[in-house]
Amino acid sequence: MIVRRTAMINSASHAQTPSRIRRAFTLVELLVVFVVIMILVGLTLGGVRHAINASRRAVCANNLRWLHQGVIAYTHDHRETLPEARRNYSLYLEYTAPLDALQPYFDVPVPFYDEEGEVVTGQPWECPANRPYAAEHGSNYIYVPYEAIMAADDVGVISRRYHDQPSRVFLWVDMLGPHPGGPPSPNTGRPQDRQVARFDGAVGWWGDLEWRW
Repeated sequence: MIVRRTAMINSASHAQTPSRIRRAFTLVELLVVFVVIMILVGLTLGGVRHAINASRRAVCANNLRWLHQGVIAYTHDHRETLPEARRNYSLYLEYTAPLDALQPYFDVPVPFYDEEGEVVTGQPWECPANRPYAAEHGSNYIYVPYEAIMAADDVGVISRRYHDQPSRVFLWVDMLGPHPGGPPSPNTGRPQDRQVARFDGAVGWWGDLEWRW
């Protein structure tokens, strides 16, 4: 009787053993899971990066509109004359035209140094896609007429040119092409990375707004 019961116990134990065995993942299965996870992470990061770039472009375009409106308001008060400037703006190089002249037309201060010698800047002077440059110079945006004013040595002549051909001349442009992922340029076919404001108020990609003779 004892022998029979022992045999029955051993038989039941052997019958249950297979159900307790858990098969481990093979190396191939682990690699497949890893690849799937990496693909999902890449898709997620790509979507986040795209959203960040789109947000930065929107803020930059708004800055350019704001800067354009400031110049237009200035010309209305100064007999259609553009603000004077003969070099690119740089607080670091102590050349503050034309922003100083535009200060009365904005409800925010132009860039300045604080008590610790750090540059204080913000919208509309700072492009969110290139903050390090603004942190050093105060602004990311180039006041395009300065080169023509410097060459002609006459702001009046350049002002008349801008008013005569408002859809052909740029007023502001962001510096160093900070916006990746733009549409192909109609001129070169390469992706665009700089936004501009024309004198007529149009804001967009450089190649899309550039006058083609």
